[in-house]
Amino acid sequence: MERSKISIYCSMKKYRLEKELKILTRQEQEDQDIEYWSKKSYAEKLDACFFLLNQYLDMHPDVPRRLQRVVTITQRKKS
Repeated sequence: MERSKISIYCSMKKYRLEKELKILTRQEQEDQDIEYWSKKSYAEKLDACFFLLNQYLDMHPDVPRRLQRVVTITQRKKS
């Protein structure tokens, strides 16, 4: 098994969904999301981002397995 596949497999166990149903308003859900992610470390947040990126790339095999570089140049007005 490839190294990347092993890390994805481990991450899937880590981010397994809980089988629980709650009916919430959109605001309650947003508040819970903010509370949940504010308790996570930067490393855990970054790990979750890479987990989602790998899921996306697995579903879209035609997309290159890399992040695109995006540059925005902004001109400031001289005052």
